[in-house]
Amino acid sequence: MKLHEVRLEPYGVGQVVKTVWGEWTAFKVWDQSSINVYRGVAKGALLYPVPAAALWVAFSIALVWLGQLATRRYRQSPLLLTATIATVTVWILLDGLWLQQLLRQNVETRYLFAGKTLHEKKLADWDGEYYAFASAIKELLPAERTEIGILYTPADSSPMAHRARIHLLPEHHATSIHPLNNRYWKSAKKRFSYLIILTGPGADLTRTDAPLDSLGFNKSNDMHLLHIEEPAALYRIVKRGSEVQP
Repeated sequence: MKLHEVRLEPYGVGQVVKTVWGEWTAFKVWDQSSINVYRGVAKGALLYPVPAAALWVAFSIALVWLGQLATRRYRQSPLLLTATIATVTVWILLDGLWLQQLLRQNVETRYLFAGKTLHEKKLADWDGEYYAFASAIKELLPAERTEIGILYTPADSSPMAHRARIHLLPEHHATSIHPLNNRYWKSAKKRFSYLIILTGPGADLTRTDAPLDSLGFNKSNDMHLLHIEEPAALYRIVKRGSEVQP
């Protein structure tokens, strides 16, 4: 993405309305959090559509009611008619905003997944790199079901660590997922025969020991690198009395 131009626009009602409408119609691709909530409008927008719609309905009803009071011609029918028209109008507007988001997501979904095999769809998904890593290390792990530990960094990478665990199933099960720190580092080496280190984008994965050395952890002699592929590395922990396997 390249930024070609920055232009200052004069502040005014027209520009504010244009900005608000642009925020309402801006599109954000669905992600893993969309199963629980989809805002539809960027966080921190100048004005959210639902409160704006509620204010519009309230303003319309209040305007008609005040007009009736001023003319002393209070009748219930015009008030109900105004409330109905205002409510239906904002309902159509809000539903239209949601519908255009849905249609644009349909286009994005077809672009990513149409005509692809299940394997290709998983590679094209938002966590495709974690699926690719899990698929690669499955070939290196023993055929029998293996319990694996996952250590991740930075601290907010827990959702991605859980995605990696899902992609390892059903052949292997990651029974422990913790941040990469001294406490879990020592206990995980004692408990598991295999460890996955998930790193952030700042780690240099071109060097063998980078997932650990760049984070301040020294790779001990009982750890042997089996596979490294951004964003993770798989290590085998060699217990005393056992031989190193490739």
